[in-house]
Amino acid sequence: MQESVVFYDPATQVIVFVLLPSKSGNSVAMWRRKIQVPNDARHIYQQYITQAIAGLKKNLIILYLLIGQCYRIS
Repeated sequence: MQESVVFYDPATQVIVFVLLPSKSGNSVAMWRRKIQVPNDARHIYQQYITQAIAGLKKNLIILYLLIGQCYRIS
């Protein structure tokens, strides 16, 4: 899920996550769907998209987790 969010361009596609918890609350099912942003919408909101992308890249921290270890890449 984290990789889906970090490595995509919000100007070209939107990622929608659907989470369905089990009745017991012990597990959850997750579906992901990538939806393409229409060109006309991208042109209309280009200023806002540019601002959002600039803010995301400033705050980007990537962590790779392995059992008993943590690596920060940025």
